Amino acid sequence: MTLPRPNILLPILKEHFVQLDSLWERREMCIYDLVWNHQDLAELEQRAQRHLEGLLVGQGHALGLAREAIQGDERGAATAGAIVMLNLGSPELVKELIHTLETAETEVAHGIRIALRHHEIGQTEALLLPLTTSESPLLLACICDILAFHRRAPVDNVRALLTDKDEEVSALAIASIGRWRMDWQEKDLDLQLSQCDSALVQRAALETSARLALPSLLSICLEAAYGQEKPSFEALKFLGVIGSESEVAQLEQTLANAASASAALCALGTLGKSQAIPAIIKSLANPLIVHDAATAFLRITAAENVQGEPIAPPEELSEEEADFWDEHVEVDFSLAEQWWQDNADRFAKKERWQAGNAVLQWPPKTEISLASRRDEFLRACYLKGQGQDDLELESSALLINT
Repeated sequence: MTLPRPNILLPILKEHFVQLDSLWERREMCIYDLVWNHQDLAELEQRAQRHLEGLLVGQGHALGLAREAIQGDERGAATAGAIVMLNLGSPELVKELIHTLETAETEVAHGIRIALRHHEIGQTEALLLPLTTSESPLLLACICDILAFHRRAPVDNVRALLTDKDEEVSALAIASIGRWRMDWQEKDLDLQLSQCDSALVQRAALETSARLALPSLLSICLEAAYGQEKPSFEALKFLGVIGSESEVAQLEQTLANAASASAALCALGTLGKSQAIPAIIKSLANPLIVHDAATAFLRITAAENVQGEPIAPPEELSEEEADFWDEHVEVDFSLAEQWWQDNADRFAKKERWQAGNAVLQWPPKTEISLASRRDEFLRACYLKGQGQDDLELESSALLINT
């Protein structure tokens, strides 16, 4: 299919395309950011929309850029190209795009998948359904992800992908089961935590278990985090999502274990109990975990004016490792300690805290980070079970206000 090619400067259209690619790539990276909130995400999406509108004016020129992108090897460019093709208003281009998806290599397939997630499913569902019988794990995972994202009817053979050697295929299949609220049992979670080393897959299994309110989830996490010779750091982190005050003491003890300290700090920051702040501040003195400690401290308190000087690399790092050391400005131990002395009284121990605000219920009354929003929703699912309303956490921030 061809489209008119209006008399427009091609360099301008190319710049629009580069920006659309960059903004969508950034969106996918920031979807569960610890600093950004829903409004920040919406502003980024508005910027991307303006570049898309600029591209669509170019019609045939824009189509040429889009086709080049979906025949390339970059995920972000493929996402941008697919978005352009889906918005040029031609059913033939939608068919062409999905036909490309059928044989696309990994990065391009995922790029197209992301674009199809955010397009009107009524325009694509009839073309996607025949592909649910595909023998390609990559293609089947992409189709399941798109259909589950829109809560279309479950695809039974999604379970065949749970142990696929491609971690992203497995993770998408597990997430699809959670979105569809399909059968998911203790043995399914055990399998992923005990036999799969992928953090991506383990996290997907934990999130699906929370979405589906698996009754044994907490006990499984405790066993995987503390009761095995090879602990699951993802299970340890997830104690911050589903745990309670009862978990604080053991998480604090885990800070003494060099291998598990980072995961324990992540859990403490997510859990948000103020009684853990002294232990978190103490961890700021350890250069190997200072970044994780600073992240946990700020996630709970949103403290200001506590940053110190750039940090030099630890002496035990090799010369090559030191070359890649990020001399970021972290939270200063003394400044954080003083800040806590001045502000501790307003952080009641009975509450859970995120960004300096008590998190009393779901949905929260105050704006919280995208990461906190995800974790609080999963916590609500786990605690309320099927009584918790469904929510697509990765939907466009411009379309929903939750």
